[in-house]
Amino acid sequence: AFPNNLTVVVVDDSAINRRCVIRSIRSASKNLCTTSNFSFIEFETVENAQPQLLRLASETNVCLTLDQSLESRGGKLTGSDALRWLNEINFSGCIISASGDAEMGHIHTRLGAHFVWGKPLPPVRVIEADIRLFFTGRFTEVHQQ
Repeated sequence: AFPNNLTVVVVDDSAINRRCVIRSIRSASKNLCTTSNFSFIEFETVENAQPQLLRLASETNVCLTLDQSLESRGGKLTGSDALRWLNEINFSGCIISASGDAEMGHIHTRLGAHFVWGKPLPPVRVIEADIRLFFTGRFTEVHQQ
């Protein structure tokens, strides 16, 4: 069954990209469950997100979207660095690579991302399907968009 509450963590140095991800997931959520069950947390850098991700590491009702390059807001760690760290802390949630670079998406999947969403983002129906797939326990392989 789909979780009653879902925490969505969006890590991207671009405020516009963060807004687009949140808007798309909110749209998808209308067919997944009521929007009030989704809470959104935004971060500009991996370093800023790490304390929250550490607190959420054992939670299964977390969806993380992750960009690769975050240096425009002062980030030193990349999305790839974050994926290595998430593996170290045994992060249990859904991880979505949201880098605009297709090759980076392949690298992110090798490092543990469950889905790859390019830029521009895939259609809302694909976002809905990916999130549903992971959280209903039918996730079997990485889906790249």
